[in-house]
Amino acid sequence: MVAVASAVSALGLGCGEAPPVVPPASEPQLGSQEQRLEHVVVPVSISTEAVLGQGRNSITHEFRGMCVSAPTVNIPTQEATIRFDSSFSRDETSEMLGFSVEAKAKFAKWGASARAKFSRSLESKTYSMTKVYGADYRLETRKLDESQLNWLVSPTASDWLTRCGDEFVMQKQVGGQLFLLYRIDFDSVETKSEFQAAVGANWGAGEVNAEVQKMAQQFRGRASVHVEAFQSGGDVTQLGNIFSGIGGTVEPGRAAVDCNIDNLTACGEFMRLGLAYATAQTPDAFQPTLRANPADRAYLLKDWSVLGVPMPPRIVTTQIQYARRHLEELFDQQLEIQDRIQTLRRSQFPLRTEVQALMQQYDSESQYNISLILAASQKCYDLLTDMNNAAQVAACVNGAQESNMPGFKALDIRKLDLRLPYTFGGMYQVDDSQTPRVISIPFGGSITIPPANVANPATGGLSCPAGFQPYRYGRILTPGTGRGGNQYLCLGTTTDTSLTWHFAGAYQKDTDGNYPTGNPYFPITISFPTKKTIYLTSCPSSSALKMGSAQVPTTDGSTIAVEKFLCSTMTWTTGSMKFAGMYQLDPCGSDSVPNHFTGNMGCPAGFIAMKFGQVITPTSRCTATQYLCKSQY
Repeated sequence: MVAVASAVSALGLGCGEAPPVVPPASEPQLGSQEQRLEHVVVPVSISTEAVLGQGRNSITHEFRGMCVSAPTVNIPTQEATIRFDSSFSRDETSEMLGFSVEAKAKFAKWGASARAKFSRSLESKTYSMTKVYGADYRLETRKLDESQLNWLVSPTASDWLTRCGDEFVMQKQVGGQLFLLYRIDFDSVETKSEFQAAVGANWGAGEVNAEVQKMAQQFRGRASVHVEAFQSGGDVTQLGNIFSGIGGTVEPGRAAVDCNIDNLTACGEFMRLGLAYATAQTPDAFQPTLRANPADRAYLLKDWSVLGVPMPPRIVTTQIQYARRHLEELFDQQLEIQDRIQTLRRSQFPLRTEVQALMQQYDSESQYNISLILAASQKCYDLLTDMNNAAQVAACVNGAQESNMPGFKALDIRKLDLRLPYTFGGMYQVDDSQTPRVISIPFGGSITIPPANVANPATGGLSCPAGFQPYRYGRILTPGTGRGGNQYLCLGTTTDTSLTWHFAGAYQKDTDGNYPTGNPYFPITISFPTKKTIYLTSCPSSSALKMGSAQVPTTDGSTIAVEKFLCSTMTWTTGSMKFAGMYQLDPCGSDSVPNHFTGNMGCPAGFIAMKFGQVITPTSRCTATQYLCKSQY
């Protein structure tokens, strides 16, 4: 295997000085300067982007007109970087695709080309594990014969910079690329960390799907797989022939398929066919068609001054470099948000209503942000024609700041976490009526029963702390008033509030302890008369705080009042809670309350339903069970 840098350097396409081609003494020379300023540009299309002798503006990164010509010298080479037994890093892949070498090229990732779409699939970092395999071939170097150069535009032309720029394509390298991407997407950062801790670090292209399949049961509903192929050079329509029977998306130079982690058949077949296509020697395989139709792989650009054309200093200042880098960072952030949204839409992850609404909001806002960033990038590239023009420089530097982009929205990809971002802010209960109930006593008098409200221990009122939202989890028949009441759970997000109230479970009990429902967070194992696990009606190393009351049926058919408690040390700490909501299941159907996290009476994948309460409901008068969703891991 040949490293990318060494292979490019061997062809005279490195960042240093290439060996000079000295023409015979009898041949006329266009220039005599010793200095040879040069650098390499990778095309971002799947075929050809520039031709030998074409000019380029190094400040705006734009190719200009044809300004010099000469016969072409072809130098056969057989250089390749092939890696199917292990994966390329994201940075290596981006560099080979041409989106890391030059800043302006990065903004082409928002385009519709096969290369741009494939590169966008590399952007997912927060919620994904990405493996990229492939082959990068360099078959031939084509260069201008320096002994027979001819001007197509006079070097003394007054509009030279406009027509020819300050550098030109001296030589190019042709070849091709075939990449296979295998990406595992997760519902949350926590799930990603859990997966990474459970699996090996490196798999080959032929085994990655089988290795992920081993984890399917454990991560069912919490992970999905996206596979993709990209080809430049050769017959790029072959991808359609190879992958057409699998489904997914197929276009010239690119194919993609999505799978649930519990059904990876299509993704496994995709990788098998892609690997066979990459390594086979049949006439319609990648390598044979590549030899017949190579694509441009890299361009070696040289300063016009090496040919004797006077060039004024063309230096990109530090402040311009900073502005460009800042725009790149903003752009990459928006691309990752876009990729996350598209991943969630393709997946079968359960999406809460507010997550779907946030996705729609972020989709439009990130696209608008991208349009602002692209407009700002024009000020730092296309419109920056003169580095000595203070107004142009100021337009770039100021335009790169979000505060100068009208309508730019600060977006946080952490809010698209389906599991982790929730923090706990207490619980409380609200009676349907805030009017006290007055009960007449036989033989005169009355009793006034106040509303069956129970304040949130975290606030002292019927409310949530700042940064938290109330979500109903229970509907109960209140003791005393005989009316209905709602019970609420306060949830925040780690991006809205930096702290979470310590949570250590919940339970309920009556005064005599005859009708308890134990705390799922406080199990003990007893051995007599038989070995079993029971859950205590108390708190493990924390305080019991009343957060509700209800009525439960007794064995004689009557009802009895119970008090409901949450367990907490009453301290605020950093972190997130390890349960995924609560819900109430009414067997009669009238007063069931779905889990906010799932939208139904159930728990997300990776969580188990644990009973923490039983209540009589106000509508059906049936006995409903209340559950909390506790992490299995």
